[in-house]
Amino acid sequence: MAEEVQTGGLVKFKYGKSDKGKINEDLKREIKGGYARYYERKEREIRNKKILLIIIGLILLILFGLALWRLF
Repeated sequence: MAEEVQTGGLVKFKYGKSDKGKINEDLKREIKGGYARYYERKEREIRNKKILLIIIGLILLILFGLALWRLF
């Protein structure tokens, strides 16, 4: 059974079962490693954003404390 694909125009392509790509083990390993690096980078970015927000919060707290200290 062939799979028929229409690209949005008038052209239709028919792909047989033998045309489906088979991924070898090395490529699977590279893809899995790429996803692992992506998730590690995403976790580092989230951690860095949290640290930045904490630092900004502390700076604002210090500035607010100094402003209150000058009032009294």
